[in-house]
Amino acid sequence: MDTHLDIAQVLADAAKAKARRPASADSFGKAIDAAVECDGEQRAWRLVVLASALREESRAERALEVLDAAVALRPPRAAQRAAFTCAAAIHADNGDLDTARKLVEELLAEGTDDHVLKIAARTYWELYEATKEEAFFERWKHVGALLEESPASA
Repeated sequence: MDTHLDIAQVLADAAKAKARRPASADSFGKAIDAAVECDGEQRAWRLVVLASALREESRAERALEVLDAAVALRPPRAAQRAAFTCAAAIHADNGDLDTARKLVEELLAEGTDDHVLKIAARTYWELYEATKEEAFFERWKHVGALLEESPASA
């Protein structure tokens, strides 16, 4: 009887089982998913998902730490944009509108997507409400118009 293990087959079977496993629903499971992900780009995306879950749980500081870790992996720009968009939302949640604005403006300079436009609209509106500066109102209107033109809002 041959008891020799085919390591390649064992690893391939484990990878297939992992691919079939549904995504975790809770933040603890998402943290484990990120920790065990071997591919750097996929790990960055899983960290962004984890940060979003932590944001929903009102754990902003932890979420920002996780986003820093995601960006430190130097993933492709799409994953970085997702991390910065989530960070902007967290800063807006915490009332740090100046930091949220800076992040939003950097993201808008590179292009637009619905997630960025939504947090930009929120940030500019809250800045306008806080300061009554007409420039923020004008930016809010501009971003709102872009959001209305977006295919996702059609």
